[in-house]
Amino acid sequence: MSEADEHLRTDHLEADLAVRSARGSAVTLVAQAIKFAVGLGATVVLARLLRPDEFGLAAMALATVGVLTRLKDAGLSTATIQRKHIDQNQATALFWLSATLAVAAGSLTLLLAPAVGWFYDDPRLVAATAALACIPLFDGLTLQFHAVMTRQMRFVSLSVMDAGAMAAGAMAALMMAFAGAGYWTLIGQELVYSATYAIAIWSVCRWRPGRPRRQSGVGPMVTFGLNLSGFRVLNYLAMNLDTVFVGRFSGPQQAGIYDRAYRLLTIPSTLLNQPLTAVAVPALSRLQDTAERYRVFYASWLQFVFGLTMPFIIFLFVDAERAVLTILGAQWIGLVPIYRVLAPAAFLGRLNVVTNWLYVSTGRTDRQLRWSGFVLASMVIAYFMGVRWGAFGVAVAHSVVTCVLWYPGVVYCCRTAPVRPDVALKSMAFPALAAVTSGIGLLVIRPLVFRNSPIPVQLVLDFLMYSALYGLMWVAAPGRGHRLSQIRRLAREALTTRTLSRIPAAAGGKA
Repeated sequence: MSEADEHLRTDHLEADLAVRSARGSAVTLVAQAIKFAVGLGATVVLARLLRPDEFGLAAMALATVGVLTRLKDAGLSTATIQRKHIDQNQATALFWLSATLAVAAGSLTLLLAPAVGWFYDDPRLVAATAALACIPLFDGLTLQFHAVMTRQMRFVSLSVMDAGAMAAGAMAALMMAFAGAGYWTLIGQELVYSATYAIAIWSVCRWRPGRPRRQSGVGPMVTFGLNLSGFRVLNYLAMNLDTVFVGRFSGPQQAGIYDRAYRLLTIPSTLLNQPLTAVAVPALSRLQDTAERYRVFYASWLQFVFGLTMPFIIFLFVDAERAVLTILGAQWIGLVPIYRVLAPAAFLGRLNVVTNWLYVSTGRTDRQLRWSGFVLASMVIAYFMGVRWGAFGVAVAHSVVTCVLWYPGVVYCCRTAPVRPDVALKSMAFPALAAVTSGIGLLVIRPLVFRNSPIPVQLVLDFLMYSALYGLMWVAAPGRGHRLSQIRRLAREALTTRTLSRIPAAAGGKA
């Protein structure tokens, strides 16, 4: 076996897959906590140095470039991760395909820059969009390296590089903001992050692509990737056309308020879901041929995700005013109604992880593509109806469609998956109940204490009270022994040498 092929092997990982997955999640969660702290600190400062319309201009440009960014890979990096066995010729072919698509995406972004300025009737967006054309190129040249390192479950290195690149982007943004760069601050932040990550991963990853060869056998992987890429484009449009509608019909200031509301609301869950998904998908992909182990692993990690993400959404909903005043400042207080209207979509929208893990790990991205087309059509119709009421109307439309379609989406996905819809529902039921009940408890208790404290202090004290109530729900509720044993097991696997073959016996009961 060649040295290049050796970097693509995964059979040696299966003996202690649970340990690697748990340790990987522990490491990535720590890295995400660092990223959250860095990102939050930068947001606090930038929100006070930049105006809402400057955030809106950047959001409008990034929404356009984001679509092309999702075209650059065509899902080929995920095909590399999902594939049980892959050789050097196949990995090389996928790299050069991704690189070609990256160049095409960057070139198309440059060509479309004048059209973006015309669409929004704002000439500033021409130069901003053209500058962002570098991002598809940077990202396209790193994706296969990221995929190879993910196959090898090198989560420590990936997490360190990601956190370091984010810190570099935040530092660049702060310097530009203090220098008075305006909306270019946010453009520069994205460019520095992408460039730094590209340099880091090329330096750290030991795999290198070779010369492309014919008959490499990547046809099925390309089909898988194209379906996945189609889903990502359609899903991105469904989740980001709201910002486009607000920017086009209500202007950059409203777009900035809308974009900050959604980003602030989903920052915690996005930071948690991303690393846990990065661990879960390769692990589940290795378990495609063992249905029982697949189901147990899936259910355990799913409840873990819900248990971590749902309480953040509810807490931010309850303490919206204090969170906005503390993090963004008084000039952003107008986003609170939008913030709260979007909360149900963020709460149930986390269920995207339910179907995404199943579609990708089982290779059924064709069904994922079809469902995303239906969701996109529903979102566009709703946005057209809601935009007459501005940003608030678009937020209502987004939440209504998300809440109405989430369960049919789970049912549709599970028809060809090794798990049933009730597995997802049971995994989310208790975290959802505990999060909502704790939120109600905080609403009752909050007016009685700390009324004269500064707002940031009140926010911290509210968070501590909410955390205590949420933890108490887990301890006091029926079935607490099984749920707490699951948490202890996940923590113990991060520190011990248990193998995946012992998971069914340890899991016991229902997830």
